[in-house]
Amino acid sequence: MRRVIHLATLAAGTTVLVAVFVGLVLAQNPSPSALTGKVTSQAEGAMEGVLVGAKKAGSPITTWVVSNAQGQYSFPRQRLEPGQYTISIRAVGFELPKTSVEVTAQPAHLDLQLNKVTSTSRLAMQLSNGEWLMSVPGTQEQKLSLGGCVNCHTLQRVLFSRFDAGEMAQVVQRMTMHTNNSSLLHPWMRPNDGRVAPPAAGQIAFGKYLSSINLSGADMFEFSLKTLPRPKGKATQVIYTTYDLPRRDASPHDEVFDAEGNIWYSDFNSQFIGKLDPKTGKVVEYPIPQNRFGQIAQGGLQIDIDKEGRIYYGNMSQMQIVRFDPKQRKWRRSNLQYGSRNLAMAI
Repeated sequence: MRRVIHLATLAAGTTVLVAVFVGLVLAQNPSPSALTGKVTSQAEGAMEGVLVGAKKAGSPITTWVVSNAQGQYSFPRQRLEPGQYTISIRAVGFELPKTSVEVTAQPAHLDLQLNKVTSTSRLAMQLSNGEWLMSVPGTQEQKLSLGGCVNCHTLQRVLFSRFDAGEMAQVVQRMTMHTNNSSLLHPWMRPNDGRVAPPAAGQIAFGKYLSSINLSGADMFEFSLKTLPRPKGKATQVIYTTYDLPRRDASPHDEVFDAEGNIWYSDFNSQFIGKLDPKTGKVVEYPIPQNRFGQIAQGGLQIDIDKEGRIYYGNMSQMQIVRFDPKQRKWRRSNLQYGSRNLAMAI
């Protein structure tokens, strides 16, 4: 039995879901099931590699399993306690009507009939950034530049836009003024003492390319939308657990485990560190004192923990390293001079 831990951020429309993925490779002798069923569609029959999620009413936790080659899925008994669950799926190109199920002490059974997506716009809303890069026309250099947009937002925002070449050149120029930890809710700006220059030749060329693949000249995309294959074989033998975080703009970056098994995470674009109890889904967040104000970017990257359980956090553009003692709820900060390469640790 092997555990795989990941921390990720998922976006759906304007709602941000932050998730911690905990993968568990199933043992050869599976435990008794709380919920089983078969995933099928008229287009494919039995469907392998469909992610099936179960979220209990009132809970921030969603448990995900993956259907096997026969289309069968199974939730182990220890993963679903009795209660009412909303069922969802992830299989690009398919949708599941609104579905729920009551889980009791007895094994429950629920077959899932998926509908194939026939609308291009609805399929486009399901694509990952990688699938967009597979789909759009362009040179390798153009696609490399396009891939850089995902530092701050998904490619849906670019592709569904309707800016023409001139307007898009202005957008591209403005994007260079934002820090790499900006987001739609936190558009932090880089320090700029001078007047904003007009778009450079490279930005004009990139803007022209973007306007050739967005919706500025057509009601819908004129290129084929390509999708990645679903998991198969051993790749389906996994369980994922996702946790909703309370802040809509939460943006975890790095994570570390403490001695009690809690997950501490840094926030990439806000002044918070958070603690998640993976057993209950309870989240506690702690605001970090600011060192620089105005449009100076907030948030940071690395987070670590010492033997005493104190948390250390690199606060990036705030030019400070902070230490947080969870037991005493106290902060200590070591500030940096802007542009300095030296740090005298005073914490």
